[in-house]
Amino acid sequence: MKMREYLQEFYKLFSTDEILLRLLHYKPEDSMDDPLSPNKPNILDMPIQDRYEIIDTLMKFTPTTEDLTKKSSTCRLFFYPSRRGNTTNYAIADQNIKFDVFVHMDFNDKDMRLAWICDHINDLLFDKHITGMKKLSFVGGNEIGAPEGYTAFQLIYNVGSHKR
Repeated sequence: MKMREYLQEFYKLFSTDEILLRLLHYKPEDSMDDPLSPNKPNILDMPIQDRYEIIDTLMKFTPTTEDLTKKSSTCRLFFYPSRRGNTTNYAIADQNIKFDVFVHMDFNDKDMRLAWICDHINDLLFDKHITGMKKLSFVGGNEIGAPEGYTAFQLIYNVGSHKR
């Protein structure tokens, strides 16, 4: 099955991608405030405890939004296994992985951060051989419900997987 190993591979990819971390972490002061600016500290260069405190706040494996409030003003990325189905190959299954992106309006209204994050995730994943038996393929995406003050979008990718 390897679902846990797949999630670990996505975690390694996302937690070492400076652009994604900056997009999720740095709140814009105004529409000209670029989270990718060299004036902002590199998250990956921070002391390890500080870095992982940030990463643990930004990325989760359990899609729960209980701590996201209108006042919390943050971004969050959830990723977790979804539909698993049969294929014509007796040893291979189709495994979907969902990526839910939640962005507070303080980010999104300044620089369309939700679209920016989703575009970057797609750049990292689409047609890449990150895990499983085949390259990742995009299944679909759609807006999803979000707590007050947030907007959210779900991306779904498919990865081949051993049935056992």
